[in-house]
Amino acid sequence: MDYVPSSGPVAGSAVRTVAAGVVAEVVSKDSGGYGISVRVTHADGYESLYGHLEIDSPTVVRGQQVSASEVIGRLGTTGTSTAPHLHVRIHLNGTRTDPAPLIDQATLASLTPVPAAPPAPAPQLVYDEEDEMYARRSNQEIAVFGASYRTTLGGGTGRHIFSSVDEYNIWRSLVISHNSTVDAASKKPVPPLINQVMNVDDLGWGVLNAIYGT
Repeated sequence: MDYVPSSGPVAGSAVRTVAAGVVAEVVSKDSGGYGISVRVTHADGYESLYGHLEIDSPTVVRGQQVSASEVIGRLGTTGTSTAPHLHVRIHLNGTRTDPAPLIDQATLASLTPVPAAPPAPAPQLVYDEEDEMYARRSNQEIAVFGASYRTTLGGGTGRHIFSSVDEYNIWRSLVISHNSTVDAASKKPVPPLINQVMNVDDLGWGVLNAIYGT
């Protein structure tokens, strides 16, 4: 499950454990997937994983005892990610389980900034509003097309494909968050709800790619 703070900065926010346990693994190399991540084992067969952490942000090592709500890193966008967010995965006796009940009861949900490291600036949204178009290919791939589309987090001009519905919704929430902090003249168009994105067939998808490029 993916999380972003309900208020305050996104990138650089503190990531805390959902419960006491022992650090089972720290991935310090950004090589796709969950990127920089920390895995913790807990009592009663539970295990938690915290993915897409900021580079060089893990504050724990393998074998270290951690308490509930202990800071283990900072929220980032490493691995397969298009925007800063925290991916939380919970296993019970080796089977993936819904993390929401544990998260709702944990201080992790507050995601307060780590005092030792100031939060990174929020990503700037930069694109040509007149050329922007969202489309979904046969209810599968979701992309934004635009000759001048880009973000300071990366991505070239022409087309950007979101890797999942969750990442699309995170992007949409970032635009909404940006609009809440600027005046009317600086607000950006909010991407449509996922069920309102224009659905095109393979031929239409090909036409969009021919017009905007890839």
